[in-house]
Amino acid sequence: MAVKLPNAAILKSHLEAGLDKAQIAARYGVHRDTVRTTLIRFGIDHLDKAPRQSASRRITRHSVRESVTVQADRVVLIREMIAGENGGTALRCLSLPRISMHVAALQERGL
Repeated sequence: MAVKLPNAAILKSHLEAGLDKAQIAARYGVHRDTVRTTLIRFGIDHLDKAPRQSASRRITRHSVRESVTVQADRVVLIREMIAGENGGTALRCLSLPRISMHVAALQERGL
């Protein structure tokens, strides 16, 4: 037996009350993609402005300090990174063979 979502007016009132797609889906026992396609079909998908949960967990990295060391057999890139919204630093090293394209680009820049 297929579960039927309510009409556009009721769905619109749910969105205006602050419910997101996942909450509407839980209320009617359907998958949130079903709610999404129904909202698109009714033309009211733009009303769902709730931020995604994954956006709060997204890791952003900002380079604080970096250095390039050119050795006879390899190039070592070292970067100090600040990761996440709560901060925290870590040093990341990347060792590249000297024949890589990155080395050629570094030599063109004079490094």
